Amino acid sequence: MRRRLAGGLAALVAASALAGCFDPPAANCLFVCGAGQRCPADYACGDDNRCHRELAGGGLAACETPLPADAGPDA
Repeated sequence: MRRRLAGGLAALVAASALAGCFDPPAANCLFVCGAGQRCPADYACGDDNRCHRELAGGGLAACETPLPADAGPDA
């Protein structure tokens, strides 16, 4: 019983350690600019009012997806 519990605990610790090391890739444009054109760290507000990831050369990354069209009027 103790071996089984210790094995399960070791697997849980290993899975937790691996999950803590996960670093998802950053999207180029994921957010709409906040009040005062504020964006999260490593992002800057672009002319389209979207937060663009800042590139190493000083420019802004291009967005992969266009902004969705506004919805039509309700019936």
